[in-house]
Amino acid sequence: MTYDKRKSWTNGQLPPDRVTALLRRVSARLAGLAGLRGRVVCVSAPRDLPDVEVRDLLELGFYWGNRRGCWAHSGEYRQPQTQPKPAAAIGTMEKPAQDQRSMPEAVFTLDRGRIAAAMENSRQAAQLIQNAIAGA
Repeated sequence: MTYDKRKSWTNGQLPPDRVTALLRRVSARLAGLAGLRGRVVCVSAPRDLPDVEVRDLLELGFYWGNRRGCWAHSGEYRQPQTQPKPAAAIGTMEKPAQDQRSMPEAVFTLDRGRIAAAMENSRQAAQLIQNAIAGA
């Protein structure tokens, strides 16, 4: 199935009222299934429509939205970016000065100490519970 991608891109930027008007002209049946959810026009029709209706929806700028489970038109269709943004616009990600493998041993010793203390506290708590059960 082929459709006019230029029409899809142009219609994909239209506001909801214009889209519903175009949908009424193209297919009265689909217009009857359309509704507004927030600022998104949704057509509550199954994904496997006849090819003619799918082509009409695609040319009007609709897409299948898995999250909503309907044919949706958000009015914010963006053409795929052809040129990458320059690094200055994106920002740079610097590698941290040290990763965990190169961290000082003292940091790991401190963590081991905390773990040992928590385990000792758990043993003490278990002993208190056993004593309470035995005394009851």
